[in-house]
Amino acid sequence: MCDTSTFGGFLAPVDGPPVVNNGKAGRTYAVKWHIVDADGNEVTSLAAVASIRYKVVSCGTFSGDPADALETTATGNTGLRYDGRYIYNWASPSQAGCYELFVTLTDGGIHSASFNLKR
Repeated sequence: MCDTSTFGGFLAPVDGPPVVNNGKAGRTYAVKWHIVDADGNEVTSLAAVASIRYKVVSCGTFSGDPADALETTATGNTGLRYDGRYIYNWASPSQAGCYELFVTLTDGGIHSASFNLKR
């Protein structure tokens, strides 16, 4: 697959690599981003997002590799939504540790955010 759109990066409060987002395990984090097509038009369809997954990683070894990633859990009754930007309320794991969250677009683009979650 070929990445035909432009991922605008993660928006506050989450930062993309090389930043490691520090937080508390078991909390909900609003993961936000935007996507534009090859013509610079905002992509608003939820169908543009193929999956949102996460995996446990050793702290300091964030790789951007989504192999063996698990399905995420969202809070609220909407999961992924578009409100001028994509918003996903990620209910982070309750166990402290380092995690990598992956947003995979239907065009094959994979975008990750790194988290170090404490108790």
